[in-house]
Amino acid sequence: MRRRVIRWSSVAAVLVTVASAATAEAETCALQIKRLELQAARTTGPPVDYLFRNVYPQRFFRQTGLEVAGRPGASDEEEFAKVITKEPASYNSKSPFRAVAKLGTQQFGFVIDGRQADSPAAEPAKEAAPEAAKESPAAKTRPVPPLPNYGRLLFDLNHNGDLTDDPVIEAPATSQRGFPVGYMSFSFPRVDLTVEADGTKIDYALTVSGYGHSQVLNENQTYQYVSVSLNAAAYREGEITLDGKKTRIVVTDYNSNGRFDDLWAIDDSVSLSDGTVYPRQGDMLFVDPQVTPGSYLSGYDPTTSDIQQYVAKAVQIGGRFYDLRITPAGDTLTLEPSQLAVGHVSNPNKGYRALVYGDLGILKVNGDAEGRAPLPVGSWKLLMYTIDRTGIQDPAQPAAKEQPSLLQSLANALLQREPASGPTIVSARAKRDCPAIEVKQGETAELRFGAPYRAEVTASGPIPPGGTVSLGLALVGVGGEVCSNLMVAGERPDKPQFTITDPDGKVIQQGSFEYG
Repeated sequence: MRRRVIRWSSVAAVLVTVASAATAEAETCALQIKRLELQAARTTGPPVDYLFRNVYPQRFFRQTGLEVAGRPGASDEEEFAKVITKEPASYNSKSPFRAVAKLGTQQFGFVIDGRQADSPAAEPAKEAAPEAAKESPAAKTRPVPPLPNYGRLLFDLNHNGDLTDDPVIEAPATSQRGFPVGYMSFSFPRVDLTVEADGTKIDYALTVSGYGHSQVLNENQTYQYVSVSLNAAAYREGEITLDGKKTRIVVTDYNSNGRFDDLWAIDDSVSLSDGTVYPRQGDMLFVDPQVTPGSYLSGYDPTTSDIQQYVAKAVQIGGRFYDLRITPAGDTLTLEPSQLAVGHVSNPNKGYRALVYGDLGILKVNGDAEGRAPLPVGSWKLLMYTIDRTGIQDPAQPAAKEQPSLLQSLANALLQREPASGPTIVSARAKRDCPAIEVKQGETAELRFGAPYRAEVTASGPIPPGGTVSLGLALVGVGGEVCSNLMVAGERPDKPQFTITDPDGKVIQQGSFEYG
């Protein structure tokens, strides 16, 4: 049986009025380009620059067979032919990887070629075949065909459609030792270039890397694929004055598309299997980014810290809402005190950070000591949240060891042991059918999420006679949200156990769920 687990998966409200800031003028700052060094190399940026590497890449994938790797489909060939009009007379590889990257409002063609010419006489290493290949009788007698030794990148840096007048970028020679038979990987040095968005020139940098796999399927056919990622390797940094205080601002091209002004939005065209909401990637804003030793911080999830949030029409900084404007190049950013009418939302889970979405896009809200947070008037739905209980003890529970907090109780029920030290957090994502709340001026609306959590087990089906079933476990909060991460004192809970019995109580199957 295949087993799987969690997708870790007072007083009357006072109107927070930004009208008090009406006399404040918009503040504008210049943001300078900062390029990231290779991760393996020593960085020249601040200690937190690892956060600025956490971006969502452009991905390119080729699935092929019959000993052919990296062959684009017909539509890919057509797109490449429109962008690239001149290629080298020949390539080292019999199957160069062709692709088109969309950067700014332009398209850049590139090719990944072999380090040296393919040798027909070369025999693949006769080592043990991967597990999937062992299932095929052909795999016992037929060696796994090698993938191209990709190590040369031809990128149309000057965007003239000619791949012959740009320098070839060589990947550092790396040992493939330790990789299973039929697998390989490659990574190229940073590429610096200029892209254009709506007539604006943008200084930019990116990295290209990838991996591949080759596997024998039967006597005449192999399954091969190559996956390539293009990641932004530059961010924008500057300093702005808010309420008389100088504040460091960083903007990253999170979706790696060559521009820095993309807004996040809910993508209704994507349906996730667990019913949760899918946000279409935009760019990321960091405000006074600092890292506290021992804290839990994910550069991909803005609810895990106070220092980052999605680029949106409006952002909240220091409890005040600002209208945000940023140029496509990311070289100029403006924050203007918003004139939006504001109410409040509340949640009993102190120490939460949440993302909600509505007509203004996606906004971040941070609960105060009472679990209240300001939010513009309108209709809002929950997107995701993180509750951080690190080092927090409930006033009604003076002896934490004897009476653990609610989240600790939840996790300890799974752990069945004393936790160690470290962050205690739970994160979750809301489902699409999560009800909306109405925020009214001068009033407080309840934003439902969090404990008590319940366990939900699902099974794949229908189950054929004598077949197997895949079980999935999810922790679901009071708002129907699905837990995506859970740590207690810096540790994952032990794997939850399950027992399946028949109507008479006879044990049929026992086991544990796996993270994944």
